[in-house]
Amino acid sequence: MFNLMKIEFKKNKMKSDIFGVILSNIAIFIASTITAILVGFKDVSQENVIYYHIEQIVQVTVVIFSVYGAILVGNLVGDEFNYGTVKSLFLYPQSRGRILLAKVCTVIAFVVLSIIFTLGLQLILFLVSNKVFSFYVGLGYNYILSRPIIYFMGIISAIGFVLLATFISYRSKSTLLTVLVILLVSGKSYADRLGTRSTLNTVFPIIIFIIGILSYIYVVKNLNEIDV
Repeated sequence: MFNLMKIEFKKNKMKSDIFGVILSNIAIFIASTITAILVGFKDVSQENVIYYHIEQIVQVTVVIFSVYGAILVGNLVGDEFNYGTVKSLFLYPQSRGRILLAKVCTVIAFVVLSIIFTLGLQLILFLVSNKVFSFYVGLGYNYILSRPIIYFMGIISAIGFVLLATFISYRSKSTLLTVLVILLVSGKSYADRLGTRSTLNTVFPIIIFIIGILSYIYVVKNLNEIDV
């Protein structure tokens, strides 16, 4: 499996996507900083400003890399079906499900590692920028360490969106449609929950993950219907 993932990584020249991760980090930092400033003007509570800033970092990160994952899925999966080249892949001495799993796992690995790197970098920048926002570093540091569930659920939902993107890409054979659907669903869901401390922040990622798993299983089962 790992060798198949390496082949997918090299074949699709995913090293160039690292530049996209860098651009995403710049966009996330700007977006989360602007939000923190706006919240700071409305609420003098440092705890609330810190909370919104960290929430914004996590949620924007998940949305951006869920969309990025949809683009990669469109390139690795959707285009294969769209151009008919998937039939040639199925001639190799590997099961169809294994080939698809290698493609999806390659995207998931890239997305998860990108999210971990981004969250680490953005939270460090958040602490370093305490002088700009007049934060107490200790307060921000303690809050970051006390909210691991936010980061974990963010990763879970991103994986769910990648799996869901696989289904959409398989059905529509359109990278553009796949990206638009994931952008709308992920963006709308996180916009509705921004700043809330309800159980939705835990329940929704799990729901997305389950839907993603079920949709992926559907794709795997229907691969056998493709004639080669």
